[in-house]
Amino acid sequence: MKMYPFLRENDIICTKTARAKNVFALPGINYSENLSPVKTSVPGLYIANSSYITNGTLNVNETIQLADKIIQNQF
Repeated sequence: MKMYPFLRENDIICTKTARAKNVFALPGINYSENLSPVKTSVPGLYIANSSYITNGTLNVNETIQLADKIIQNQF
């Protein structure tokens, strides 16, 4: 409640906690060198997913950074 002081207990309908033993697949040797291109043969169409985040934990910030890099043609 410290982050959202206006939030009251009766505002919360439900809470859930997700726990997973394994949430990150370990990439193999030279994994990043074998990724398919982000730019496709269709003009203006780029494809990216979590497989392009090779040195991270797949959090939201890294996903947004990947999208920003692709938009700026820096990937």
